Amino acid sequence: MLGLAKMGAVLMRDGQEAGLRRRVEVFLLAVQFLTRLPVPRDLPWSEARQAEAMAYLPLVGLCVGGIGALVLWGAALVFPMPVAVLMSLAATLLVTGAFHEDGLADAADGLGGGVTRERALEIMRDSRIGSYGAVSLGIVLALKVAGLVALPLWMAVAVLALGHGISRYGAVLVMFRADYARVEGAKFAAPRISAGGMGWRWPRLWRWLWRWWRWWGLRGLWGSGRRRCWGGVSRGSTCASWAGSRAIASARRSRWWNWA
Repeated sequence: MLGLAKMGAVLMRDGQEAGLRRRVEVFLLAVQFLTRLPVPRDLPWSEARQAEAMAYLPLVGLCVGGIGALVLWGAALVFPMPVAVLMSLAATLLVTGAFHEDGLADAADGLGGGVTRERALEIMRDSRIGSYGAVSLGIVLALKVAGLVALPLWMAVAVLALGHGISRYGAVLVMFRADYARVEGAKFAAPRISAGGMGWRWPRLWRWLWRWWRWWGLRGLWGSGRRRCWGGVSRGSTCASWAGSRAIASARRSRWWNWA
């Protein structure tokens, strides 16, 4: 009996280690998908793991925001606040490879230049940037910079660190609730996220934060326009929701602070 008990304990420990190893591998897949940070190249991949990795996007966002916040805090000790904010913005763009900003420009070009749904999706697939994308990208980046510059350093660091994580949780909800607009010819494979794949990883605090965040990001208006113009969610619209939410939140937080 004692031998069976020891064998059972060993099997349980091995199962827990295997489960932990799988979670780490899935998290690294999310890091690989969302950033330019170096990760092992021999990570096991499958469609199920890719879909599971999407639930870790908020955690990856917190890592990206943490890097930007550290750069902002360190640069502010040496340079004026506007320079420090620009340096932190450059750091996050380098970490993500401007992944979200590229999607934002695609979404703006599709909304501005696409008369029909098919034409809008065709424009969004084009790697070239148009006037709508360039203007939208400039406005969003300017909003981020202006909003953070108007804040005291400690609050700008907090907004930068948390904003990246919260905005990506909103994108996870978008991918969970919406249909994908393009079935074939997409720039990347759109995973479907199940309720079980996302609910157990993030407590209700994240859900409450998203309710608070979505009003600042104008999620309802954006979702309505996305469904009407594209018939569902796409990479560009998801990235636009990330970038737009962070920019609007920075601007709103600076407005609240100046009034206070």
